Amino acid sequence: MAKSERALSADTPARVIALTGASGFLGGSILRALVERQYRVRALVRRDPPQADGLAGVEWVRGALEDRASLDRLTESADAVIHCAALVKARHVREFIDANVKGTALLAQSAQRAGVRRFVHVSSLAARAPWLSAYAATKAAAEAEVARVLAPDVWTILRPTTIYGPGDREIIKLAQLAQKGVVLGLGGAAQVLSFIHVADATNACLAALVAPRAAGQVIEIDDGVGGYNWDQIRDILAKALGVNVRIVPIPGWFLHLAAFLNQTGGQLLGGAPIFTLGKAREMRYPNWEVCAGRAVQLLDWRPTIPFSRGAESLISERP
Repeated sequence: MAKSERALSADTPARVIALTGASGFLGGSILRALVERQYRVRALVRRDPPQADGLAGVEWVRGALEDRASLDRLTESADAVIHCAALVKARHVREFIDANVKGTALLAQSAQRAGVRRFVHVSSLAARAPWLSAYAATKAAAEAEVARVLAPDVWTILRPTTIYGPGDREIIKLAQLAQKGVVLGLGGAAQVLSFIHVADATNACLAALVAPRAAGQVIEIDDGVGGYNWDQIRDILAKALGVNVRIVPIPGWFLHLAAFLNQTGGQLLGGAPIFTLGKAREMRYPNWEVCAGRAVQLLDWRPTIPFSRGAESLISERP
């Protein structure tokens, strides 16, 4: 079947959109956007569904990515799937594999059986460098499963870079530290990072539902700028805060030592620390720059919030 026939109509909302990760930062934003645009949403949840105004019409499916029956209930009669759920920290590599790789494969298989017309898989920019960490490796492997199971005219893979915005709990720490006059240079002066506001990432996911040229494509998304070095990040935060900010370089050996100690301590206590040796390698990787124009062309979508403006939302949320 031709891509133009398999893609959903941009004018008429799909009958049912199946969503995973609805309780997460990006997934929650997508959920609200789908409801606001009058899509019918069926969302997978492990526990009790989130309580929020305006979500009364959402159909909640209790289950998990490793449960075939719940995935079949989720995708039954669905026109499309947006897969946001992923494990970002784990006690063992096998937990990453079970959730990110096997879970994605099972969901893709359920979607295939249900005959969905579009499967939007939200991956990560980390998937471009799978050797860095177990998380990155399993995100890349999950992409391969999507492409293996589904026809190219059905799937679209999005690789968002660092997502931030209202409700974020990670990048807000940049602003909190900058308020004290410091930015930690984790990857060296030549490192390039990229960002995307949660509103733009949400709109990109919805655009992928209806963009014919996005079918069969792996698309990296950012704020449209492409990337920022640490000098630029410092200047943006300093302007937003109205304070002088200096960069404090963090040696690689120190970052890796701190990650090793945190990882070891967390494992001894039976926890799943997010700051691990793999995460340290991700933080030190020199090139997280995105080719900004490709996503605009393939998705017929344009980001509207550059980090220079979006940083204001971090500032407004700081304690």
